[in-house]
Amino acid sequence: MKSIITKSLVLLSLVGTSLPFTVVGAEAAIQTELTFQVPMNTYCGPNNPIEFSFEFVNTKDTSANVTLHLYKKDGTEFTSTGTSYDGIESTVTPGTISTLTKNAAGLYHINYGSQQSCSERVYSGKLVSESGTSTILARGWVDSKHGTERVIVKDDLGTSRPPADTTAPAAVMNLTAGSPTLTSITLNWTAPGNDGTVGTATYYDIRYSTSPITEANWAIATQVSGEPAPAIAGNNQSMEITGLNPNTTYYFAIKTSDEIPNISVISNSPNAKTLAQTYSVDLTDGLPSSAFSSSTNWSTQGPEKAFNNVWNAGNDVNAYFTSSGHLTNEWIKVDFGSEKAIAKLRYQAAIFDNYRVGMKNFKVQASSDNTSWIDQYTGIALPNSSIQEFAWTPTNSFKYWRIYLIDNHGNGNYFGISEMEMMAAQ
Repeated sequence: MKSIITKSLVLLSLVGTSLPFTVVGAEAAIQTELTFQVPMNTYCGPNNPIEFSFEFVNTKDTSANVTLHLYKKDGTEFTSTGTSYDGIESTVTPGTISTLTKNAAGLYHINYGSQQSCSERVYSGKLVSESGTSTILARGWVDSKHGTERVIVKDDLGTSRPPADTTAPAAVMNLTAGSPTLTSITLNWTAPGNDGTVGTATYYDIRYSTSPITEANWAIATQVSGEPAPAIAGNNQSMEITGLNPNTTYYFAIKTSDEIPNISVISNSPNAKTLAQTYSVDLTDGLPSSAFSSSTNWSTQGPEKAFNNVWNAGNDVNAYFTSSGHLTNEWIKVDFGSEKAIAKLRYQAAIFDNYRVGMKNFKVQASSDNTSWIDQYTGIALPNSSIQEFAWTPTNSFKYWRIYLIDNHGNGNYFGISEMEMMAAQ
């Protein structure tokens, strides 16, 4: 193991569920499991991997059946297979019984941040005696660039030990949501305590949904990552929730846990709406007729007719049509003359054949060289006279943009488009 680790050992006596669990050298403690909290979790990051190691040794003549349980931030069990350190392999799997013969050791090591995601890490754990009678030496540690911390394995029952901590942090009841952007909303709240409203809790679990969050649907709400560490009770805290969709109402809630972990009840569930995306004017306006082209077109109804600002599904004279027999995989293109980050298409189908000439499945594609095309959006248009809008986030700015017409709504001769517009996001 690591030469830096010279941690004090905790001498424990584990017995089966039919007998008490006692601590050697202490007054009688009635216990069948030992708990511990894993420190330094909030320091984990891509540039700060954390090493967590835990070991326990059977020093008696008889075998011992012991299970190491590890728990994530939300209280669910962590059962990932351990990693190795300097060629020393993990010999136990969390949640699985380990049978230790005389002087045998159980070893578990995991690395967060490089081998394992920081979102999947251990916050607490316990050793459980399953059967047999033995004396166990147990120790653990956490190591990162911020230093090394010992994992204190403790029993918390018995005449010489304080009573078990069963008090959960108080619920956050003043959670607010505001300061929206297109893709983010900021939360504010007052930190509760570790035990009720006293002390400092261990970690937060913040979630969001497009419907109010209750205890009943908490498990299916989206869990965020990167929550701040709890502050001392009574201090104000905040977090910006990112990666949201524009023009969408979101609800939020938070639970607070201590080191056991005892978990608070759910907070209030405020809501806020992200801002709606705004767009430029139609960027095809003012372009010369030569800027528009197509894979094929009817003799007098070329691609420029699809961009002439005549929004009238019944006026087929001002609509664009492909040549007869061109029913699939056609395109209509715009050369903007300079790179544009097109993010929205407005479209109206031609009325001919009860709109069955209108495009159905289509793609929006872009190119810098007019040769290699990159899909920006895939959609389905409806066969009616409405002005339909399709929006996306462009991958970049491009000089050439085209609508790739995969098929129509059943007409056996051609495609027909009454009008189109293209805009950039602002």
